[in-house]
Formats: sequence, C-alpha cells, structure tokens
Amino acid sequence: MKKLILLALIIAAVFGFGGYRYYQTTATYSLNLIRESVENHDWHEFSKRVDVDTILNDGLDEIIYSQVESDSLAEKFTRQITGGFVQMLKPSIVEKMKTDLQKTIQTVEEKAGIIVEDKDEPNNFKKRFEFGGIESADYENDLANVRIKIHDNLDDRDMFIELQMIKLDDGTWKVSKVSNLNEILKGVKNQ
Repeated sequence: MKKLILLALIIAAVFGFGGYRYYQTTATYSLNLIRESVENHDWHEFSKRVDVDTILNDGLDEIIYSQVESDSLAEKFTRQITGGFVQMLKPSIVEKMKTDLQKTIQTVEEKAGIIVEDKDEPNNFKKRFEFGGIESADYENDLANVRIKIHDNLDDRDMFIELQMIKLDDGTWKVSKVSNLNEILKGVKNQ
C-alpha cells in the first residue's frame, strides 16, 4: 500500500512538473512575467519581454495618422506634410517616449504619465482599468496572437487588446505588436 501511495506521488510530481514546464512556454506565462516586471520596477525584464522600440514606433505612427484621417484633398496634403515632419522628429520622439516609459516602470509610485499610485486620485490607472483575463491565445509556429480583455471602470465598458507575440530562444514570448492599436485609439478619442 505504501508503495502504491509513493508511486502515485511520484506520478503526480512528474505530471505537475511537466505541466509547469509546459505553462512556462505559453504566452500567458510571459504576460505574467511582464506584469511582475512592472510590479517589481524591473525595466530590464520588461524590455526583454516587450519590443518597446517597435511598439512605440508603430504607436506613434498610429497616433499621428489617426489624428489627421480624412478624405478631403486639403487634409490629405496636411497628412503628407505632418507625416514628413513627424518622420524627421520620430527618433527623438520615440526615444523620449521610451525614456518616460522606463521612468514610469522604474518609479510607478511617482506621478508619471497616466499611471498614478495615489489611491484617492480619480485617474488612478489601477482603479480605472481592471484585467479581465486572456480571451484567447492562438499559436502558429513561433507566433502567437493573444486577445486580452480590460474593463474600464470609469466608462463601464470592456476593451480588448490584441497582441502579437514572438517566441524567444528560451521558449518564452515577447510582445512585438499591438494589432488593434488604431481601434483602441479611436475608442479613446470617441470617449
């Protein structure tokens, strides 16, 4: 009887270890590492798991072009001029955004950007937005598309963030793109 119990414990340990090792290769695990890096103010770990430069570059493009969307000839001309001007300044702007993001992550307690740790502050990021879970994660070779649900408590609505992730050599994942950033920006603009 003791041998049977010992065998059952060994089998449970092997399956438990195997299950945990599998979990470490999922996008969910990597997203938890990102969350922990923010909570621990660990910029190095955060930037290892998030392609900050690409996301900020793409994000800046989306922000600029979402501001000047139109079909009129005059506004198309304005968009071309604005686009050219922004492209000249883009490296400096992205570097400033990256520095601000790094400061925000390393010193979350300070008022930096939209993240505010003052519990009585109405714009408190943690109070306003609530993580609703991972809606889906689709894997294809070394790419993953992950859809995350976020509830905006201030506007009482759900938002979805769609992330593209790439698999790293160690088996974990790195966020490489916010696929629906334009849609998110339009939603924020309309609020």
